[in-house]
Formats: sequence, C-alpha cells, structure tokens
Amino acid sequence: MRSPGPILTEGFKEFALVRAKQEGWAEDITVIERKWATEVVPNPTGRMGRPEDIADAVTFLASPRASFINGANLRVDGGTVPTIN
Repeated sequence: MRSPGPILTEGFKEFALVRAKQEGWAEDITVIERKWATEVVPNPTGRMGRPEDIADAVTFLASPRASFINGANLRVDGGTVPTIN
C-alpha cells in the first residue's frame, strides 16, 4: 500500500487556484505550491509531491528490489505525516 500526500496534479492545481483566490494569495502556481506546502499541509520538503514521485514509488514496489517487502504502508508524502505506522 502507498499513502500519497498532496500531489501537484492538474486537478489539484485547479483546486489550489480557487483556494488561492479565496485566501488572497498570488495566482502563480509556484507561490501557491509554496504556501500550500508550508501553511496548509506543511512538510519538511517544502514542496508538493509530483506525479513522478508516486510513479517512482510504484516502480520500486513493482521491481524485484522490493520483493521482500510485505504488508507495508509506504508513505509518499514528503514527511507530512511524521509518525510511524
């Protein structure tokens, strides 16, 4: 299982632009991402996840290198949830 954090997809960008207008933030997605990753859903990376981050995790889990992993919850969230299962 994987637990993605907020991922900067096209759908999320549309949602974030609406929220940015409500909050009076800039309309630049770079500024919105920084605000989101530091104020709304803070995480140690200071950025939103990318679809590529999820793809990399899936590729790893589907590879022979992950063949001994069993029953794990892989958090791909930039550290948003700091606790361990």
